[in-house]
Amino acid sequence: MVLDWWNQQRQAWWDGLGSKARGRWLTGQLWNCTDILGSSYCLWLDIPQGSTFARLARMLRAELG
Repeated sequence: MVLDWWNQQRQAWWDGLGSKARGRWLTGQLWNCTDILGSSYCLWLDIPQGSTFARLARMLRAELG
């Protein structure tokens, strides 16, 4: 995953993370997000229509362990 930060220190931190740590960070950013996922994403992910990004983040976090 490529993520470019405007801050060089933050970029160095991100570059030093492994994929699991990046996943944990990303799901943490979306943990309380009430925005609704698009219906095509819900279908693709086999989750109920109208699910939020928070629901997806929690599902992904469970997969990360």
